[in-house]
Amino acid sequence: MPAPGSNVYLNPFESLRHHLSEDLAALSKTLDTPTRNRDLISKDLSDCAKDLDTLVERAKSAQENDRADVPSCLKKRCELLQEVMIALSDALRETDRMVSRAVLMMGHLGSQIGRLTLHAHDSRVDIFARHCDDFSLAEMKWVRPSTTCGEAAERAFDVLGAKWALLDLAVDGCDCLQCETRRRRAGGTASVIDYTIIDEEEVDFFRENLVGKCRKQRRDKVNERTKDD
Repeated sequence: MPAPGSNVYLNPFESLRHHLSEDLAALSKTLDTPTRNRDLISKDLSDCAKDLDTLVERAKSAQENDRADVPSCLKKRCELLQEVMIALSDALRETDRMVSRAVLMMGHLGSQIGRLTLHAHDSRVDIFARHCDDFSLAEMKWVRPSTTCGEAAERAFDVLGAKWALLDLAVDGCDCLQCETRRRRAGGTASVIDYTIIDEEEVDFFRENLVGKCRKQRRDKVNERTKDD
């Protein structure tokens, strides 16, 4: 199907991945408003996490039909993203101490979903994944709230503390381009941004760079195809 707002064809995997990535960016934007409904946003975030199961099934279908060289890490990455998203959903539901931080975290999760690709060894064929991978060079650290927020929230914080940093690590035994990139970054080449202090300018920068640049990539791709025609 075409990408939203363009005539660029997306296969079923790319279409769902694209929508999930933008859904996370939209939830981030909604959370960053005075009229936010934390319970509703928490539910929507949990629903997005469940949709990752469908994303894995679509990747499996593409691989079975010899249409993709799917990275062996894909299923594990989706499972990790699910754990993180559900924990963040639980934390949002239980406490308002997470709002400012969650605005950025959901944007970052959107870029992590955007990095998922059917192509283990050829980044040239997936502009959206390549862009989101480049954008994720800015590592975002998990910082636990300093105040006690109740037992359920604390359990969610424990999961986030254990799993968040794993998003930017390679999966053992996988030699896909993204795992190799993560290994190089782990060697000290990644730039690290500590989002302990959060302000409106950072929120806007994060959201605009995730959504705005990806949309520009799609427009550029459309223009290139138009010229070729």
